[in-house]
Amino acid sequence: IAAKVDSRRVTLESDMREAQTDLSKNQVIREGLSRVADELGKGKNPASSINAVTFNDKKVLLDFLGGDEAPSHETLAQKTSLIEEFIKEGVRKITRLQVEGENLQASNLTGGKDIEATLKNSLESSKLANAYSGALNADAVQRLIR
Repeated sequence: IAAKVDSRRVTLESDMREAQTDLSKNQVIREGLSRVADELGKGKNPASSINAVTFNDKKVLLDFLGGDEAPSHETLAQKTSLIEEFIKEGVRKITRLQVEGENLQASNLTGGKDIEATLKNSLESSKLANAYSGALNADAVQRLIR
């Protein structure tokens, strides 16, 4: 069991990094969409802004919109709604991963230190660190496991 828990801990750490990266990328896209909406509202051409929004040296807004042409207000509203759903799903995924990590930590099958370090590192690098509430009581989970 301890070997499986150790294996899951490693996978959990990778999954957490991936989820945080996706969430950060989607937040960058949301900010870019907001900027494009502002420029369209002012009657400006947002092509330069669309090309300027990058994440890890990739033009993520250009890819998300499917081109650097000015989107219609309807298309922009649809894309904004879509990115909001992606962000909500990213937050849910990170929350699930945090709960799983807390469960592994509470079980103490691997000494708990590695899991604790994984959670701490993930939370420090996440913009959601303030949302972390430590919702599980480690003692209660330990009693349930026994």
